Order: sequence, then structure tokens, then C-alpha cells
Amino acid sequence: MKIALVISITLALAGCALLSLHMGVIPVPWRALLTDWQDGREHYYVLMEYRLPRLLLALFVGAALAVAGVLVQGIVRNPLASPDILGINHAASLASVGALLLMPSLSVMVLPLLAFAGGMAGVDLAEDAGKDPPADEAGAHRRGAFRLLGEPDGLPDAPAPAGCKQCPAVADG
Repeated sequence: MKIALVISITLALAGCALLSLHMGVIPVPWRALLTDWQDGREHYYVLMEYRLPRLLLALFVGAALAVAGVLVQGIVRNPLASPDILGINHAASLASVGALLLMPSLSVMVLPLLAFAGGMAGVDLAEDAGKDPPADEAGAHRRGAFRLLGEPDGLPDAPAPAGCKQCPAVADG
């Protein structure tokens, strides 16, 4: 069953690839797909300069995105994990927009690197937020900024006094 699925998906991909070589503003006849691969033929330039490079680029980019998705899902051990759920998209956008606002004369070539760094920072922040908080010397658990964001007054909850079974302050929390 699995082999049949792989074969059918491969055949569908090959069919779509041939269809993308055939269709376009300048339609390439099916017979020309078999014969016009030599220099000087009628459709050689269209096939070799436009259609084939775009087809190969689309295949490689699609494969790279599939591998990246599998890696993200494998690292976080969640089959539903995606860049938008983990906050990678928003962190990359924030880094790009922040860089453009702070440095308007920034080169366009640097922007993808800053977006990548922002996305990685978003992954790191999401990973740190999901970990168990470390215990300090007194045994108290804390999360730093995430702990402060969760408390309405910004202060951690006070422990119940010794011997007190029910304190109103603790029972309300």
C-alpha cells in the first residue's frame, strides 16, 4: 500500500512537471518536449532558459520546505507544529520591520538574514517559554519575564504561613 502511494505521487509529480513544461504563453507541443532539446531548435530557448530552470527551482524549493517542516515537527515532537504556530513568522516579520524602521537605508540583501535571525530568536523564545522553570537556591520556581507577565500585580504569590490550613489570600488565588 505504501509503495503504491509513493509510486502514484511520483507519477503525479512527473505529470505536473511535464504539464508545466508544455503550458505557458508560448505553448510547447508535446512532440517538441521529446525533440527540441538540441541548440538551434524552435523551442530550445523557451525550454532551457525559462521553463526547465523554473521547474527545477520549484522542485528543489518544495523539497527544502518539506524537509524543513519535517525537521520542525520532529524537533518539537508535535505533528501539528508549523512556523506560524511556533511564532517564527511573526518574529521574522518583527525583525524585518524593526530593522527597516530603525535603519531605513538598509540594503535589501541584509533583510533576509535579519528575518532569519528574528525567526531563530522566536524559536528560542518559544522553546524557553515551554520549558519547566528552573529552581533557585531556595527551591522556588520562577520564569522571569513570563512569570511577571502572568501575575496581575507583577509580584509572585506569597507562600501560605506555616500551620495555616486555609488562608483567604491563598484560597482566592
